[in-house]
Amino acid sequence: MKRKNIKSNKPIIAICYDFDKTLSPKDMQEYSLLPKLGCQAKEFWEESNTYAEANGMDRILSYMKLICEKCAKQDIAITEKDYRRMGKNVELFNGVDTWFDRINKFCYGNDIEVEHYIISAGLKEIIEGTPIAKQFTKIFASSFIFDPYGKPTWPRQVVNYTTKTQYLFRINKDCIEDLSDESSVNQYLDDEKRRIPFRNFIYIGDSETDIPAMKLVKKGNGHSIGVYNPSLVDIEKTSKLIEQNRIDFFAPADYEEGSKLEKIVKDIIIKIKDSEKLNKLNNKQKDLINKISYLKGFCPFVENELKDSPELTDEIGRLTKKFYNLARKRIKNDFGDLLAEEEIDKLCSQEEVAVKELIAAQKKKIKHNKKNIDTKSKGNKNESDDKGQDSEDK
Repeated sequence: MKRKNIKSNKPIIAICYDFDKTLSPKDMQEYSLLPKLGCQAKEFWEESNTYAEANGMDRILSYMKLICEKCAKQDIAITEKDYRRMGKNVELFNGVDTWFDRINKFCYGNDIEVEHYIISAGLKEIIEGTPIAKQFTKIFASSFIFDPYGKPTWPRQVVNYTTKTQYLFRINKDCIEDLSDESSVNQYLDDEKRRIPFRNFIYIGDSETDIPAMKLVKKGNGHSIGVYNPSLVDIEKTSKLIEQNRIDFFAPADYEEGSKLEKIVKDIIIKIKDSEKLNKLNNKQKDLINKISYLKGFCPFVENELKDSPELTDEIGRLTKKFYNLARKRIKNDFGDLLAEEEIDKLCSQEEVAVKELIAAQKKKIKHNKKNIDTKSKGNKNESDDKGQDSEDK
């Protein structure tokens, strides 16, 4: 699902999903990849984890290295296209295939934009081959660099439990395209200037590997949901997460219409909608207060100008009238839903009267000073005339 480039005033919600055991019952490698390598799942993961522990190595790098080694050892060519074809064999939990359309429709009906993201330690190439790949705005997952013959040669991206948080920040700050760009994701950005605030995030995952991402979303006033396989009813992991205050809710990984998970997600969406409405009102009221402060600041400004440039008093008076007429018009246009027209008129009139009083006082002062100057000048002239007369008499 491509992200819309058109600017919208609608709130945007990001729903982020782990993949393995969140959208699918097993690790994606177990459906086609490991059988092709002649490996049993249990033995493969044990070998991979043992190698990681022996070498103090990241477990995701370890399994990716092991895949490359087994391909080379057995002279098995698995190209990028082969990995994508494997995605077609990945099993999905019930309802996943229709989940996205239902959530999109629900958000649309509530005047909300929604974007779906994958953040997974699994293989991006396999996920891209699944029938739900088109539903995601972006898929963040571990991936290979392939040689000219299509064979994997080196990890391109490695996503583990801690690096998952990086992709949350990338979504949050709108820097999801160039993953080599480290400056944008680390650059400070005011919360209100971020494209999708964390309070509008929903994170759905299944285990400890999702804890840092879940905790980050929860800390940012977003919502984290732990899911478990409904067939196994294994709620031990998710119950621990909710006891430790790392998630907000847990539910079976059942994505069918009317499921517990769907109800929770829809309730969160409505909560975000209401919260965004109040947040928008709060920001608009703050903006109004700033405008009023600016309006109140005009009086001291005029006072200073009158002191510095008394000769401009008449011009300042004309500009003042224009200023308050414009202020009335702008405030009514921008904040007419917050203040009644009479309130706006009264507010502007109070400030305008104060400024007019300053101007009137300044004009009075100028007139008084001019009168004193004229009187003094006349007195000097009379004194000069008297001296002239005395001189003639002599």
